[in-house]
Amino acid sequence: MRTALEITEAFRTIAPEDPVRYDFVLTRPGIRGDASMDELICAN
Repeated sequence: MRTALEITEAFRTIAPEDPVRYDFVLTRPGIRGDASMDELICAN
């Protein structure tokens, strides 16, 4: 929960009108299952 709140607060600086705008982008790979956690971490 703490991480989710931190991420939302960071996105608030980018998109103050809709700070959860990027939630889908962050969760989609996990929902689809097309990338392992190692792949997601290494991609950054």
